[in-house]
Amino acid sequence: MRGAWWLHCVLPTNVKDMFDLHREILLLYTEFDTVEPRLLDRLTDRISKSSRLEEDIAVVFTNDRRFEFLAQRRKRDIVLVQIDLEDLEGQRQFRTKLASGLTSVDVYDVTRPVTSAAEFFGRSAELSGLRHALEIGQSVGIFGLRKAGKTSLLRRLARERRDEGRPVVEVDVSQIESARQLRATLLERVWEASRPHVGEAKLRLRCLSREGRLKASEEDLRDFWIEDLGAILAAVPARVELFIDEIDQVPPGPQSKFANDEEPYRALVQLRGPLQEADQLVMVSAGVNPRLFEEPLQGRADNLLYKLVRLYWLAPMSRQDARDMVQALGKRMGVRFPRGQAGDEAMEILWSAFGGHPLLTRKAASQASSMRTAEEMPFLLTVDRLAAAVRVDASGSARDQAKDVLVSFAEWFPDEHAALMLHVGGDEDERSLAAEWMAESGNRLEHAVSYGLLDGELNPRIRAAFPSVASE
Repeated sequence: MRGAWWLHCVLPTNVKDMFDLHREILLLYTEFDTVEPRLLDRLTDRISKSSRLEEDIAVVFTNDRRFEFLAQRRKRDIVLVQIDLEDLEGQRQFRTKLASGLTSVDVYDVTRPVTSAAEFFGRSAELSGLRHALEIGQSVGIFGLRKAGKTSLLRRLARERRDEGRPVVEVDVSQIESARQLRATLLERVWEASRPHVGEAKLRLRCLSREGRLKASEEDLRDFWIEDLGAILAAVPARVELFIDEIDQVPPGPQSKFANDEEPYRALVQLRGPLQEADQLVMVSAGVNPRLFEEPLQGRADNLLYKLVRLYWLAPMSRQDARDMVQALGKRMGVRFPRGQAGDEAMEILWSAFGGHPLLTRKAASQASSMRTAEEMPFLLTVDRLAAAVRVDASGSARDQAKDVLVSFAEWFPDEHAALMLHVGGDEDERSLAAEWMAESGNRLEHAVSYGLLDGELNPRIRAAFPSVASE
């Protein structure tokens, strides 16, 4: 490519050990006045296709004054270290520049769902189970604690299936404002995803134009959209895969964005027929409250979506996956997780407090590494540093955010939450009362276990969420 040169760099042994970068580093040298995003796309593509290169870091030689802004936008995927072309005379050492670039980002402290493969960790068993469900046409609902990784898992699976050439539809209910918009979005996106698979079939749709845009009135859309949907699905030789996030927002109720409006729920009920035709449509949905599929009544009427999907509980990450996440992300910012027994002890600090909850674990690691400087490289996440971070109870800290876990759980399962608090934090009489309730109701705190608040022995797993045990 004219104006740009690609090089592979082998670091000196002392620098390799300092930054834990033992593979080759990709260097991009460009004399363009500006570095275009598509050039960085090529950079990440070259790295992804080579097993010889470090995955998390690259160096760009450029005088583009806007490059720092571009690098910040990509920090969730890769650390891009800029070296000005005038520095090639040796005025600044590469090691110093590398250290400065690594300490300028904090990839631990990210609260949005993961969108890149570089930030997705573990969940191999979950992905395998969901793939199998899709292959056999079984609809599933993924439910778990807030920030436990449901949206990230949903997006990862949808991207994977789309890359395989499947007709994939994604809908986020949090972006939907009405039943009309829900129906229109579902219909338009199913048509868009199906179009490449329809072939020469000439479909006459009442609600969509030839371009796939809504043309029907609200009344006609309500009455005929499902008929159009059936016509589209019948013309597609492959099963359409529908991914719906925040699906628990649909049924009316105090935690729903639709309040007392039943119409969005009725729109989902209309999907029941196509979903029961397993060769036409299959759905993977995600949310925090499974009542849409778990409770037999909707208000005073039968819930027509009851047991429509197989419920899939997403607990926090395993200990090893959580450790891999902290270690891999730290590498992108000059932070090293201890090895051997010291690493086991450091991980125990995080595990004991947060039980593998991804957001809380990352937040604690962020707090522990917040004092790192370019002069202290590598920065080691020692037991003492992690223990100090876990004890922080200021607003926005990992321990502070852990309390919100129980607040949300109380909203979804008030009776179970009351028994949970007696079981975990009560005196002997209160624990006996909780045990009686569990015995009478046949409920062994099933959601608390499924969601990962308790382990299989009914002991606290996310200890920082329980004030009575958090300081033990």
